[in-house]
Amino acid sequence: MNTQVSMKTRHTGVAAAVCAALSMGLAAESQAATVTDVYLFANWTSPSNASSPPFNFTGSATGAYRANLGSGNVISSFTPLGAAMSARIASALNYVSVPVGEVNAGETNPDIQEEVGSWDDAGIVDDGIPDELQNIDYNNFGATVRFNLGSLSSAPALIVAEDGGIDPFRLTVNGVTLVDGYTQGAVTPLTTGAGSLFSIADTSDPRNMDQAWLIMFSANDPLTGTIDIGDTGNGWNGGTGTARLEVDFAGVVPIPAALPLLFSALAGLGLFARRNVRA
Repeated sequence: MNTQVSMKTRHTGVAAAVCAALSMGLAAESQAATVTDVYLFANWTSPSNASSPPFNFTGSATGAYRANLGSGNVISSFTPLGAAMSARIASALNYVSVPVGEVNAGETNPDIQEEVGSWDDAGIVDDGIPDELQNIDYNNFGATVRFNLGSLSSAPALIVAEDGGIDPFRLTVNGVTLVDGYTQGAVTPLTTGAGSLFSIADTSDPRNMDQAWLIMFSANDPLTGTIDIGDTGNGWNGGTGTARLEVDFAGVVPIPAALPLLFSALAGLGLFARRNVRA
């Protein structure tokens, strides 16, 4: 059974549900984003290659992990999820800016937006198309690219698909770092052994898939404002100094966190009205 990116609640009354939804929406506008869960997937059944939003993301149970954040918001370990997870990705992040020299030469504004806006290289290893045409190639540790939600005001989830090795990334929202890579010890069990689905470098081995990160935010504190996705020197790749972050896609679930609650409340009102008409 898939775990859906959604909110479920028990309503004691329609009016109470509507009030709760509206109060949550107001709270979301005044608070910073708060990460509740981070998941890592090596396999997925959708989207397919060359997919542009909107699309469904369904991460398979095989190679699915929940990341455990430790001190300084650095991932300290991974726990097997043991279940598939689905999310509706409706739009890509909007490119804003990048400091000079922090991505490969030739990657300009329209190139970056195109690269991050299509799921066309994650999970497709050595497909014959040059990497620089399909993903953002970070040029140094600490490099960042800035995005925002465009016309959206908030979102309860962010998905980041990487090409290449399992690279540590830094997620900074409105100047606050919410995820700051991982420790070498955390990722070592995922990248060793004959059955490993992850690799620390790009490879043609079909067992070593590229990966997708799904970052969930609190219903009361959803994702808002400017989003920096950056390379970080900590973790395996930072320790060896042989790999850089490559982001293939970054997108959001755009429905404000309060809306599912509000929709269910309004649906309850409609059902109540229909019952009265029948009576």
